Amino acid sequence: MSYSQMLDKKCDIFHLAGKEKQEEGNFGINISNLPDEVEYSDTPDLKAIDCYYMKKSESIVQGEPQNILIQSWLLHFNKNIDVRRLDKVIADGYVFILQEPISPKNHHIEVEAFRKVIL
Repeated sequence: MSYSQMLDKKCDIFHLAGKEKQEEGNFGINISNLPDEVEYSDTPDLKAIDCYYMKKSESIVQGEPQNILIQSWLLHFNKNIDVRRLDKVIADGYVFILQEPISPKNHHIEVEAFRKVIL
């Protein structure tokens, strides 16, 4: 079985788009101290990409008023796919936020991804 045949799932990839900070309306707070806003486009940058994913771990954070399930997944892609840190991936109804991609022996791309679910 080839590696490409192992990538039996399809996903859409959304690259992170930085949003311009507005000067007005910050209530006297220096704009350089504010965090960048995370924003993704409505249409995927890469559509129907071959991938494979598996769950690594999960934990529950007990909170008020509800608990949060945090899952860690490992996603695999072909080496020619443009995946970046903090990309959003949607596959089979799951929404993942990617961490730093690595390319073992320059063969393929592996990325650890996180998924947060409010219970």
